[in-house]
Amino acid sequence: MKKVIDIYLSKEEDFYDCYNPNRVSKAVIEYLLQEVQPFLKGEALEIHIHNQNPKMPCRSMILERVQREYVKCMERRKRNNIVQLIYLILGLAMLLVSILIGNLILFDELFLIGGWVFIWSMIEIEITKDYENNQRQFLLKKLLEATYQVQRDVTK
Repeated sequence: MKKVIDIYLSKEEDFYDCYNPNRVSKAVIEYLLQEVQPFLKGEALEIHIHNQNPKMPCRSMILERVQREYVKCMERRKRNNIVQLIYLILGLAMLLVSILIGNLILFDELFLIGGWVFIWSMIEIEITKDYENNQRQFLLKKLLEATYQVQRDVTK
């Protein structure tokens, strides 16, 4: 089974980033991610780029931008893992302090609550941010592995 995504480029301004004309616009990448979204395992992906300008290096620029986005996802994952580790250490330390100080007026409860807040924050990062980042990274990898075909006609 194969999934085909068509990109119609009638104007160069739609393809290039408005702040850096040497890059593909983020809108093009977001469009690709949106279109590849219902992706089935084992499904081949083809991207057809319909372009009027034969001098525009569409394929290489799209692959470069997708690769850059993929690297950003990997860096985001590393950063999230470091934050989660810090939250875990702080949470466990606060729970330990809560146990060690015993029943001192209010401090044991404050440390207990603070420790659980850090631990739940760590879990929340795993459930929300890491999940979304992993989904995006999976789709970007599929875009990197896709077959790109550039066609020099714009019929739409």
